[in-house]
Parts: sequence; C-alpha cells; structure tokens
Amino acid sequence: MKEDLIALLGSRICHDLISPIGAINNGLELLALNGAAQGPEMALIAQSVENASARLRFFRIAFGNPGGQNMTPIDIITILDDMSRGSRTSFHWPGNQGASRETVQLGFLALMCLEEVIPYGGQITLTPDPEGLSVVARGERTNKTAEAWETMQSDRPEANISSSNIQFYILPTIANFRGRGFQVVDRPDGLEIFITA
Repeated sequence: MKEDLIALLGSRICHDLISPIGAINNGLELLALNGAAQGPEMALIAQSVENASARLRFFRIAFGNPGGQNMTPIDIITILDDMSRGSRTSFHWPGNQGASRETVQLGFLALMCLEEVIPYGGQITLTPDPEGLSVVARGERTNKTAEAWETMQSDRPEANISSSNIQFYILPTIANFRGRGFQVVDRPDGLEIFITA
C-alpha cells in the first residue's frame, strides 16, 4: 500500500539522519568540556543542531510508521516545546493526557498544514478528547486562501501538491486509510482541523 510506503520512507530517512545529528551534538559537548565551545559561532552551531534534532523527532512521528504505540504527554510536550524554540509559532499540548502514536501523527500533520495559516507566527494547540483531536491555529494575521486547503478536501488530494505542501496530501491519505475523518473549521482568528477518533 502507498500509505505504508510513505511511512517506511519517512522512518528510514529520519532514522538515518538522527545518528549524524546526534554525533555533531556529542562533538559540541566534548568541545564544551575542553573549553573550546565558546563564542557566537559555536552558539549558532549548537542552536542549529538543536533545531535540526527537534525537527527530525517531529518528522519521525509525522511521516513515520506509528506501529500501534502510545505516546505519553511528556513525550508529546517535549517534542512540541523543542519545536517552539526559535520559532515564531508556539505549539501546545494542554493537560496530562497521552494519545496513540497514530493520533499524534495525524495531529502533527494537521499542525504542519495549519502553519500555512499563520505565516507570521502565532499559536497552534492540539487538544485530545473522547471524540478525537482538535488542532487549532491562531494568529493576528492569517492566510486561509491557500489552494491546498481546497485540494485537501477534494476527491483528488494529489492535485496541485508540491514538495513544500506535501502534508496537505499525506494527511487525508493516511486519515482515509485508517478510517479517520477530519473537518476543517473556519474561526475568526484562525482555523481548526478536527480529526475524529
């Protein structure tokens, strides 16, 4: 199935990249122990490695194989907090409830779609409840005119999709494959994607 191939490819790429990113981080720690990791240049490298590591962990969930596992709220919050650092958008998972990795994956894909709504930054909140998962983007300036939104809800989500907005294709593809529905809800200060349980 193409859905399985998407997940296997995502898992493979992230798995292969995590090791060298981790090695760079270990090297920076060794330099710091020897007193060499000082100055703005090393700080920039360290920050870049942290950002790359956070994105890889996020992408591993969003594009990888969920494998029927559950995620604790600490796991989810840690990834979202790390993604928030250095970003104009903050990401939140309120409360102390965990969720299946399958649900979190759909939530992360919805988050990527909603980032397009608030290009100047804002807040995205993922809230689980018995009915499903609500992902809401809020910002002072919003852009809801992206053609990908219409494409995502059409019968042919693959139309008009490019590498920069592939999440608009993968979200409905995986949701439909798992029998999960989703609804896009317009809000005065943003947009919501609700994924049914």
